[in-house]
Amino acid sequence: MNALYYKSLIDGAWLATQLGHPEAAKDYGAKASSVRTAMNHLLWNRTLGAYDASTTSRGFVAQDANALAVYYGVAQPKQVPQILAAMKHSLWTAHGAMSVSSPDPAKWTQDISPYMNAFEVWGRFASGDTENALRLVHAMWDPMTAGDPGGTDWERLNIDGPSATPGPAWPTPGPRARPVACPLTSWACNRSTGATAPGWCNPIPAISRGFKVKRRPSTGRSPSSGGKIGAGTNSCWT
Repeated sequence: MNALYYKSLIDGAWLATQLGHPEAAKDYGAKASSVRTAMNHLLWNRTLGAYDASTTSRGFVAQDANALAVYYGVAQPKQVPQILAAMKHSLWTAHGAMSVSSPDPAKWTQDISPYMNAFEVWGRFASGDTENALRLVHAMWDPMTAGDPGGTDWERLNIDGPSATPGPAWPTPGPRARPVACPLTSWACNRSTGATAPGWCNPIPAISRGFKVKRRPSTGRSPSSGGKIGAGTNSCWT
């Protein structure tokens, strides 16, 4: 994705600077600027008030294309309020933001990704939209936290009507949420912890030199309807 490529170039420029390679840093920075300019020229949809998913997939709001553009700084300041408003209007449901707006375009899967919802949350916080960032946190993660087994975050969610397969009930009247019914979908997905993960809520500031990495054991117990489930690993890196 273009936004990820842009962020990689920005990070590469920073790393090159810290390691004493100014020419490489300059080169990465110039490439990042070119990518940002191209994205705003080729993908910005003024009518939509958001970025198109690609030069061939246009006219609908895609969460990843816009959440990443806001969070990583691709979007210009004047574009950010429009993007945030477009995502809220076109993507938000009672259980988080959908991947693409309705009607879902051909060959695109319309579901809810906690992983990508986290980027929208972080982008809203970074842009000063604290109220809606917190609303999205509660909409996305409260049902998973309150439901059985509790303490696990699902990889993806479907949106179902009141008569759908029972799942953790939303605390107010409305549809229910449940994990996507697919054997390859995790019901305890680490990357879906997103904005609720302590490491993301309280990130450790980057340092210039002297990175130190050590391996430590990690253990924990998670409550479920059948009792607490224990887990452990000796390959957790810090």
